[in-house]
Amino acid sequence: MLRGVLLRLAPAGTASDLLWVALVLVVAVAGFALSARLDRLDEQVAVVAAVGMVAFLISPVSWVHHLFWGVVVVGALLGDGRDRRRLLVAVAGAAMLWMRLPWWGVDLLASHRAPQWAGRVLQSGYTVFAVLALIALWWLVARAGAGGAQIGAGTPSAAAAANTASSAQTAAPARRTVPSDSHLSNARPISAPAAETSSNASQAPANTDTGSS
Repeated sequence: MLRGVLLRLAPAGTASDLLWVALVLVVAVAGFALSARLDRLDEQVAVVAAVGMVAFLISPVSWVHHLFWGVVVVGALLGDGRDRRRLLVAVAGAAMLWMRLPWWGVDLLASHRAPQWAGRVLQSGYTVFAVLALIALWWLVARAGAGGAQIGAGTPSAAAAANTASSAQTAAPARRTVPSDSHLSNARPISAPAAETSSNASQAPANTDTGSS
C-alpha cells in the first residue's frame, strides 16, 4: 500500500523506488519489534493485528479488501471493553473501516471541489488507518501493558514481596516455659527412704576364728 501512495504522488523512478525501500525497512523493523513486544505481553490478538498491518503496508501490491486485518485491529484495541480510551479508539477505527475513504477521495479529486491534497489523503485513507493502527497498538496496548507488568502481581519482585509478607505473618512456634532457679530452690526436697537392714544380721555376733594351736 505504501507503494501505491508513492506512485500516486510521483511517477515511478529510481528516487521513488529508493524511498519505498526505505519506508518498507522502517515499517518492517518497527512493526515486527512491536509484535515481538506484544508477544512478550501475551497479547496474541494484538500480535496478529500488528503483523497484518505490516504486511498490508509493505506489500508491493495491496488491494483495499486486504484490509480485513483491520477487524483484528479493532478487536485488539477493544480488549475487554473496560478501558475507555481503547474503547473510543476502537470505535473510531471501526468507523474508518466502514467508510469508503478511497472512493470518496477519487470523487473529490474528480470534482475539483476541494484541494488536491485533501483528495489524496482520503484516497490513501486505508494506508493512514494502517499507520495509525500500529501507533495505537503501541500506545494503548504495548506501552500500557508493559507499565502494568512492572507493577503487577505476577512479577518476580512482587512475588518475592508477597512471600516475605506471608513469612512474616506466620505464627512463631510455641516455646516451653522452664521454671526458674528461684522456684526450684523453694521447693522442699524429697528425701529418699533409708535402706532397711535385717534385724538378724545386726544382732548376730561376729564369727571369729579362735582355734587353739
